[in-house]
Amino acid sequence: MVAEQLAAALGTPLVYAYPQVAVADAAFRVTLNVQRLDATRGVAVDDELLWTVRRVADGQLRSGRSHGRAVPVDASYDALAAAHVEALAAVSGDIARAIGELATR
Repeated sequence: MVAEQLAAALGTPLVYAYPQVAVADAAFRVTLNVQRLDATRGVAVDDELLWTVRRVADGQLRSGRSHGRAVPVDASYDALAAAHVEALAAVSGDIARAIGELATR
């Protein structure tokens, strides 16, 4: 999900999730470390991830901790899944900004 959201945020289809696709000539590599995925149906979703973006050309790094929170529209599992997507969008946005910073340096 994060790869799809990054592709949308960066405006490029050239975002791949490892190990499904390994790209030798990638410009950036992103590592995710999930710290917490909490969810209570009908109440809230809290996702917390540590992430690192590395520019392959010179090894420059940007790291961060992102927290996404969303409230499901109801107590269904579909609503819970949709809330996780919404919460992860905040994480993806933080990572996209870090990539943008590295791309302009």
